[in-house]
Amino acid sequence: MLANQSTPIRIALPFSPNGGTVNVYLFRTPEPILIDAGFYSAAAWSALKAALAEHGLAIADLARVIITHPHVDHYGCAARIAGESQAQIWMAEVGVDWLHHFPSAGSNAWTTIAPASCRGWG
Repeated sequence: MLANQSTPIRIALPFSPNGGTVNVYLFRTPEPILIDAGFYSAAAWSALKAALAEHGLAIADLARVIITHPHVDHYGCAARIAGESQAQIWMAEVGVDWLHHFPSAGSNAWTTIAPASCRGWG
């Protein structure tokens, strides 16, 4: 059953091998908008496509993805969505700056994940 067109739809995407999830939210109107993009993994990508299909949508139908903050579990699939759709990727300027400078921020915990996940963002 399709949700009310103006109600945000919670989509739980896989985040960890232990069964953890991260939520993204779909708004169908005024245009298909995804709030956050989950962690980038094959399982999350498949789950996102399946969830969109349940609501009569495909990745290519997304008009916009709004990233709430620059954590890997919120922006992970954004570059792939941009590559497979015409969706605009929106994020606060401070978040974009943080992502572009993350490897030099002194932490190496995500340096192997963040640059690969952001490829194609410019």
